[in-house]
Amino acid sequence: MDRSEIEKIVKARGWLALQTNAFQQAVLSRATLIALGARDYVFHTGDDLGGVYGVIGGGVGVYIAGNDAGLSLGHVLRTGAWFGHGPAITRRTRTLTFRALEPTQALFLPLAAIKEIAASSPDFMRGVASMAEFGTDAAIAVAADLLIRRSDRRIAATLLRVTTVAEGIASPHPDGFHLTQTDLAEMSNVSRDVMNRTLSRFKSEGWIETKYNRIAILDGAALSQFCGGRTSEG
Repeated sequence: MDRSEIEKIVKARGWLALQTNAFQQAVLSRATLIALGARDYVFHTGDDLGGVYGVIGGGVGVYIAGNDAGLSLGHVLRTGAWFGHGPAITRRTRTLTFRALEPTQALFLPLAAIKEIAASSPDFMRGVASMAEFGTDAAIAVAADLLIRRSDRRIAATLLRVTTVAEGIASPHPDGFHLTQTDLAEMSNVSRDVMNRTLSRFKSEGWIETKYNRIAILDGAALSQFCGGRTSEG
């Protein structure tokens, strides 16, 4: 993938897509392309300030530190998502852990570049600050999914969210999105047994297909209708 294709992707969706052309160019002229290996950590909770990252391809897991000092996977960031902006805005240490779940390409914008862009004009400062809104939107979506009482509908909602099918983004891989059943069970707050039974049912309905560590969404509309409670079941 060449640089023009990469820039076209990040201009088409997510935070950067909503900014002015001048702001987009200010970001892209300072951003460098990096490659993350599967299970590579980008940064940990408590790390010092740093830059922000924009996902080009692959998937980055967002981990939350629980009360038992363990890390729980809460969300997966896909193409067009930017992350790591919290410390750049608040100047506080990191409160989340991010790790690539598969080989991932991302743009990296260092903190010095963010400061330079924000200082160049009031409009650019507002553009940098608006990154926080996207983090808030993601947190609200995670909370809304976890508040769904029925486990099968909760799994459907989580599956749509972390594959970004609900946003109209198709998987670049013919076998679907990289997503293990263990990761999906953790994000849906269900056991592996419940996850296995539910995914088997979704397959029998023709909504999904599963292969090794991958899930393909065959009928996103049916999944969306199901997790919204508009079914004949109680």
